[in-house]
Amino acid sequence: MKLSCDDGNNCTTDSCSKTTGCSNIPINCTAGNKCQDSLCDPKTGCVYKNFNISQRCDDGNVCTDDTCDPNKGCVHTNVTCVSNYTDFCIVATCDNIKGCISVPRTCVPSDNCHVSICDSTKQKCEESDLQGCVTAKIVGATAGAVLGAAAIVGICIAAAVLTGTGAAAAYYGYNHQHKGEFENKNPLYEPETKVGHNQLYDAGGKK
Repeated sequence: MKLSCDDGNNCTTDSCSKTTGCSNIPINCTAGNKCQDSLCDPKTGCVYKNFNISQRCDDGNVCTDDTCDPNKGCVHTNVTCVSNYTDFCIVATCDNIKGCISVPRTCVPSDNCHVSICDSTKQKCEESDLQGCVTAKIVGATAGAVLGAAAIVGICIAAAVLTGTGAAAAYYGYNHQHKGEFENKNPLYEPETKVGHNQLYDAGGKK
């Protein structure tokens, strides 16, 4: 009589070896769909069931839409926030805690010598010169051979820092007419440079 190795469990593969006898190896139930869970029922065999996407794929970020792709599994796509305001200067963004919110538009100036402010009427970001930088631009145009671009930008930034104490103080400091707090050692206002006499040097009003 032939020995039967059937264990009555549809979750095992039953076989018989002449040397070892019966073996009942658990089968591997692997779902082809990455949005499903796989399990095995001893009576029916492999069972595949769609899992709860909102729970399984939730990344805890309110700024993403959590979905599931059968081939990729969980997918997290950035949400698109739409502003409830018609004002150009109010934009929608997503906060990791609050979700979609409306905030003022951020205007970025083209360089350190400008400020940029959003204009609702003109529907655009408007740039204007930062106080103290107009002079620096003139210097840049006439003394490019004497000073590098980095030095000119440095003068511009220094002028901007001094704006709070008054433009006059900044001017006197640059021309060595004021000693102490506002005195500037920038080579632009030294009588001689590496390339010869400095045409921009102002010594008490006499060049």
